[in-house]
Amino acid sequence: MKLKDSLYSIAHCESCEQARAEQARLQLAEREQVRRRQSVAAEEPAGPLSYEIRLNPSHPIYQAHFPGEPITPGVCIIQIAKELLEHSFCGCSHLQQCCYELQTVKNVKYLSPISPIDTPIITYTFQKIIPAADGNTIKALALVEANGVPMTKLSFTLAKKKGEKGVKEFTI
Repeated sequence: MKLKDSLYSIAHCESCEQARAEQARLQLAEREQVRRRQSVAAEEPAGPLSYEIRLNPSHPIYQAHFPGEPITPGVCIIQIAKELLEHSFCGCSHLQQCCYELQTVKNVKYLSPISPIDTPIITYTFQKIIPAADGNTIKALALVEANGVPMTKLSFTLAKKKGEKGVKEFTI
């Protein structure tokens, strides 16, 4: 289930165009590798990529988590990071099926609660993005901030969904 447009909206994407250009460069590089029949090249980091998003304090999730003192659930913080990274790599909107799924979450540090009332605008900065040369996985390190204050740090890996061209089987 996509949270975009119900729980949050993208207020500003500093480098969407740069990310799309990087994606096109990676796709071109992948095609050149196939043509030359070379072995897969080493992974190359990309980043940083920033999104400023606005949380929706009237979303029903905040009625349960927690009444009178709304806090963004940790699972939503992770899901938003996943959706933003997907947005950069495959241009997914809430109407489209996305091509990546969460494979692993290596580390999450919740440094401070994120309240849609106290901090309605938060920034997701992907400090490190490492797409695999074959395009099947993307590793990322993200920092979530509100007013310049770190709120959450997380590292995770996305994998192309089963059934996508060239996708290996992954178990979570």
